[in-house]
Amino acid sequence: MHNHPHSNAGEFLGGFPIWIIVIGFIVLVVLIGIYFHRKRVQSDYLTSEERKKYDGMEIEILRLIRQTGKPMRQSEICDLIPLEPDEIADYLSSLQDKKLIKREWLSDEQVYLVKPI
Repeated sequence: MHNHPHSNAGEFLGGFPIWIIVIGFIVLVVLIGIYFHRKRVQSDYLTSEERKKYDGMEIEILRLIRQTGKPMRQSEICDLIPLEPDEIADYLSSLQDKKLIKREWLSDEQVYLVKPI
């Protein structure tokens, strides 16, 4: 004879409801995903793929723009990077072609506004 008045359906491992295990597994997968995303985009605002793919000055300019976190005038970038303005303009044009930044011409100030994408 069975002395159990209820069914064990939906229970697993000594009485833990299966839904608790499923939710725990989902939370674990989400946390692992967050960990690997943060590791991929390290504290210098660049992914490991970007670090391998682009040259040193492109990386420095892109890092500066992303660290600022707001649009910058191209003249501000020229003040912070020790290169000639036409060299910086070439790098910015290249970064724009690669869809890493966006530049908008401010006709009233006669300068580009540079934004990270």
